[in-house]
Amino acid sequence: VRLVLVVLVLVLLVLVLLVPKNLLVVTAATEETDGFRRFVKTAAQFNYSLKVRPEPELWVWAG
Repeated sequence: VRLVLVVLVLVLLVLVLLVPKNLLVVTAATEETDGFRRFVKTAAQFNYSLKVRPEPELWVWAG
């Protein structure tokens, strides 16, 4: 969960620095965590449109 939060923060940081203000961010989520809510709030602060694709199953990462 923490790795996902770190990745989301890094992606958002890159978006803030490199991407125009009228951005549509598409992401997937298995559940609404505190980190996810912060991500949504930050995206809203930058006026990014956010589309969340629900993922009913937990992801399993190989590696």
